[in-house]
Amino acid sequence: MKKIMRRTAPLLGMVATLLAYLAAAETQAQVRVMQTNSTDTMVHLIDPATNAVVATIDGIPVAHGIAAAPDGSRI
Repeated sequence: MKKIMRRTAPLLGMVATLLAYLAAAETQAQVRVMQTNSTDTMVHLIDPATNAVVATIDGIPVAHGIAAAPDGSRI
């Protein structure tokens, strides 16, 4: 059980950070594109208006397959 907790704790922290970022972005009505990279450990958040990377989320092993809920409430 401790081994599982050690592995999932960093991921849970990253998910919490992502949700906090998305909540803040939602209040500002900003659109972001989430680009995964399955050969690295990071996800890029891109502003489609400027095509610039505005944030990265690091530490997600083999990051791929992001999907949003139909109502946009979660990733």
